[in-house]
Amino acid sequence: MKGIYTFLILMFLSISAAYAQEGPIVPCVGCDSLTQAPFPETGLWFNPEQTPGSGLNFEIQNGVLAGFFYGYATDGKPEWQLVSGALVPSEVEGVLWELETTLTRADGGSCIGCEFNPPQITEGETIRLEFMQRNYMRISIGGVFDQFFVPFTYGSPAVAYFPGKTPYLFPSFDLDEFIFILRPQESTVYWSSFLATANPETVSLEDGKKVVIYKFTDLLAPLVTPAPPPRVIVRCKIEALDVACELELVWEEKIFKLPIGNFGGNRLFAEAVDGATIEGIRLDYD
Repeated sequence: MKGIYTFLILMFLSISAAYAQEGPIVPCVGCDSLTQAPFPETGLWFNPEQTPGSGLNFEIQNGVLAGFFYGYATDGKPEWQLVSGALVPSEVEGVLWELETTLTRADGGSCIGCEFNPPQITEGETIRLEFMQRNYMRISIGGVFDQFFVPFTYGSPAVAYFPGKTPYLFPSFDLDEFIFILRPQESTVYWSSFLATANPETVSLEDGKKVVIYKFTDLLAPLVTPAPPPRVIVRCKIEALDVACELELVWEEKIFKLPIGNFGGNRLFAEAVDGATIEGIRLDYD
């Protein structure tokens, strides 16, 4: 009897966990201390645990999101519905930006090359988007569809370096060029920027734990100044039982916290203790 009881408890817990988390887990170590909120990554988002499946494709301009949710009706037929609205800072713990609006469906329009026939516009279910990190989101539709999405990486290689902790894909760079923009907390201090090239990442072990290291070196500073060139080093490892990254700006001897969900294929966004931020933008990528 005790064995059956234990089995039922474990089964209940596994079912509860399945309903509580549909989609990838992307931890955010120490994010409660961060004050800056980068806008989400634009493009294709999906749940990699359910593919091919539903997804979201959107762009953001000046904090306004517009795009399409693509999924399926109850009869299995594909559906595309418009979603748009202004992102607002969230008061929900752990959420940076949120958007709650109504989906819009268009039916009966004309085909390409056919005589124009305006479609019939109807309102659909309520959709709610909650962005916890630049590349991590929770999506709910009609209060019953609740999943976690990440951007779809397809233009360059990416690796799940810590599969035991998270399926999140870390970008691979091969001598790609980046523009780094340093924004001090004080409004009276000028911003700084520099061009750097990425060295391919290295994987090492420290005390038996995996550490992934990225190095970025300024290309121009040695030509214009005798001072040491700006350098950026990103280290990702298991910290406090979860995966965390930090960015070291060697040039200013400054450490920035880099949530792994802010570390994507084309951009990275990190914040220092004093509120200063640094953003890396991959050139000729998007």
